[in-house]
Amino acid sequence: MSPNNELETPKRPYTPIMTRQQNVNFRLQERDLEILKVVNRYRYLRTNQIKRLVFPENRSIQSTRKRLKYLFHNGFLGRINPFVAPGAGQPDTAYFLEKSGAELIAQHFPDEEVKVYGKSGKVRYQFLSHALELSEFRMYLEIALSGHERIELGRFVADFEVKSHLQNATGHKRYKLWHELQHPISRQSFVVYPDGLFILKGKGSFEGVQKLFFLEVDRGTEGGNAKLKGTHQKG
Repeated sequence: MSPNNELETPKRPYTPIMTRQQNVNFRLQERDLEILKVVNRYRYLRTNQIKRLVFPENRSIQSTRKRLKYLFHNGFLGRINPFVAPGAGQPDTAYFLEKSGAELIAQHFPDEEVKVYGKSGKVRYQFLSHALELSEFRMYLEIALSGHERIELGRFVADFEVKSHLQNATGHKRYKLWHELQHPISRQSFVVYPDGLFILKGKGSFEGVQKLFFLEVDRGTEGGNAKLKGTHQKG
């Protein structure tokens, strides 16, 4: 399929969160493919985040919304509204990759690793907020390192990406990366795992140097006891 070809609206059910319109025709552009690629890489992205990553030169967000509208109504992207407190205004819509979008990426970019998560459109608000915070950190990290003379991002792996490979496992075996801790008083053992990990690699005279970092996203909404309940307890 050429980026300049007319696309027919796919016959597929809409995501229950927001209804799709029928027969919304558009011409696929290179920027549309870039949007699909970046959403594939992040899993969940807000409209404003997509603008920062794909349309950084645009002052207005209208062109971003226009392309996202076309991609959504033609079934390439799904969308969902994150939770906002009453009176806080309209939420910034979040987008995720649909199967048709994944197929389009595979068609145009055979070497691209495509990731489709079956329940992306039926996600709890708490998980979505967490995933979007991960995307926010990753976005700023990528922007900060873009064009950096000495450092580049070697790899970024979010927690849901790690766990997706081990869905049939239980306990701490669900995670590829984990560390066992022991409470100093109760002597109970707990397994903790990171929200994400990333590798920074050196460039130029620093080539061959790399550092691994573990990421914990703390939105300030949980106390210590709540975090402790989120670990895997042993014994």
